[in-house]
Amino acid sequence: MIIAGFSQGGYYSYYLGLKHPDIFIGAIPIGPGYGPELEPLLAGAAKNKMKFYVLMGELEPEERINNNILAVKQFTQAGITASFNFFSGVGHALPGDADFELVRAIEWIEKY
Repeated sequence: MIIAGFSQGGYYSYYLGLKHPDIFIGAIPIGPGYGPELEPLLAGAAKNKMKFYVLMGELEPEERINNNILAVKQFTQAGITASFNFFSGVGHALPGDADFELVRAIEWIEKY
């Protein structure tokens, strides 16, 4: 099962994916927040081969973008497969081709 969420739902897709890697094979956080309170969950997610495909609008606030780039770096260092992807010309919103982006994310998770 793959979990996805936008904005606050994106944060919860991070949280639930990290907390329950025995239930989910991957997570697609979209325009999420990310905080250091999630870091203690990384080891369990790595052990269970959890995957994260993070999607963000390139016009999101810089702090939010940087927090998510840091998250992907921490995931990679912990042994979690993760990818960070921008929506071109989009702020805190889904792109016009959201269906295409979600299918691409799901295919990536299933591939890795």
